[in-house]
Amino acid sequence: MKAQELIDRLNAYYGGNERAVAATFFAAGFVFDMLTLGRIDSWLMIGQQAVYLTVILLALVQLFLEQARPSADPAEMSTIKRGYVRYRTAIIHFFLGALLSLYTLFFFKSSSLLVSFAFMGFLVLLLLANESGRLKALGLPFKFA
Repeated sequence: MKAQELIDRLNAYYGGNERAVAATFFAAGFVFDMLTLGRIDSWLMIGQQAVYLTVILLALVQLFLEQARPSADPAEMSTIKRGYVRYRTAIIHFFLGALLSLYTLFFFKSSSLLVSFAFMGFLVLLLLANESGRLKALGLPFKFA
C-alpha cells in the first residue's frame, strides 16, 4: 500500500470517527503518563506539566481567537498548519488526558484508598458531564473555565 493511500484511509477514518479518535487520544495520554511517571517533585515532571499546560493554553487561545473570524481555506494553508487545524482536537485531548492521569496518579499515591475512589468517582462524573449536550452548547468559553 502506498503512503498516500494509507494517509487517505486514515483521514477518512478520522473524519467518520472523530469522537472515538478523540477518546482514544485521551486514553493514550493516560497510558503514556503511566509509563513515564516519575517523582512528583522532580524538575522533569514539573517541566513536563508546564509544557502540557502551555500546549493546551496555546491551542485553546488559538481556537478562541479563530472563532471570531471566518474560517481559512485549507488549500491556502501550509501542510503543517493544515495538519494542526485538522488534528488539534485530538492534540488537546491527548494533553488533557495526560495531565489528568498525572494528577490522578499522584493523588492515588498520596491519599487513602477511600478518598482515592471518591475522587475517581468525582472525575467520572465530570467526564460524563463534559459529554452532555447542555455543557457542549455552552461552547469554548466554558472549556476555559
